[in-house]
Amino acid sequence: MRYEKLNPKNISDFKKFFNAVKKDFLQFRKFDPHRKKTFEDYLTSKNLNILLAIEKNKVVGYSAYDTNYKGKGKLIGIGFLRKHRGKGNGLKLAKKVMTILKRAGNKEIVTRTWESNSSSQRLFKQLGFKKYKTIKNDRANGESTFLFRWRKE
Repeated sequence: MRYEKLNPKNISDFKKFFNAVKKDFLQFRKFDPHRKKTFEDYLTSKNLNILLAIEKNKVVGYSAYDTNYKGKGKLIGIGFLRKHRGKGNGLKLAKKVMTILKRAGNKEIVTRTWESNSSSQRLFKQLGFKKYKTIKNDRANGESTFLFRWRKE
């Protein structure tokens, strides 16, 4: 598997991947049209990025991140096609993103997931994140959001 940042040459491949998996990732999200980012925003932003996981010239996973979110790093999202899940791919990609965020000078990195997403919670704990807050009934289906934080020791 190779990794590359989202760029104008691979954005259409990423959009195909995202359309294939968006139901998995967005089913519990409440949308605020004023906060919605487009993939093109990631191409022009200094801080927002997407790292793609590519196998056999096909996008099979991604991780979105922000190198300067309120003075911290932020792991915005991570996901893989179903057949690439449960094989350690998420951990490998997340470690690469964590390295990028640390190299950007971040001593604190934040992320979030919904309460029923136990695989994301396990991943974050493997990376050294600790849950620090719960936002009750934050998701469209009434689920709560868990906030996680990693701090350099």
